[in-house]
Amino acid sequence: MHCEVRASLILGLGPQVKRIATTIHRRVPATVIKDDLTQEGWLGAAAAVDNFDPDKGVALQTYAEQKIRGAILDYLRRMDHLSRRARRQLKAESERRRSAEDTALIEPSLASLDEMVENGFDIRTGETSPDNFLDATSIFDRANLSKQESGVMNALYWQGLRQVEAASSFGIHPSRLSQLRTSALMKMRAVAPSPP
Repeated sequence: MHCEVRASLILGLGPQVKRIATTIHRRVPATVIKDDLTQEGWLGAAAAVDNFDPDKGVALQTYAEQKIRGAILDYLRRMDHLSRRARRQLKAESERRRSAEDTALIEPSLASLDEMVENGFDIRTGETSPDNFLDATSIFDRANLSKQESGVMNALYWQGLRQVEAASSFGIHPSRLSQLRTSALMKMRAVAPSPP
């Protein structure tokens, strides 16, 4: 392939390289430099142009997408001091821990939050006591929840939806729903009266 044609094809993949590098950069720690990811993406674009076979019936952009993403991910794997297996185990452990912490914040049951509070559930301690009779609506109002937080609490505790169902109804990822739920609980705990 002629050098000018090759260079032209590689430069034509520039927006794709930048888009992929930006997308991946959002999901990695802040210590990873975006320009390093972009540089690796350019190397992936060059490899895509060099190895591209138009007879296979695939567009260059489609083929390049995988090569660019693969080059960037390979770079990140080379820079990571943990093996892929150790990274997966660490991620699984982190998710288990986060799930356990979420459960510890408040254990959802068949009873609505209203019923739980009316029956003496203390939002601050997570314990039930006859001395803790509060009006859930007043806590809800005083917590000054955002529209999203209020909607999440309503869906989870008043409507009794599971997190996956609620996330789907709001059009957000379940992890974002969990963040909103945690934020709402923290705000509600902050305004709930201290236990005696």
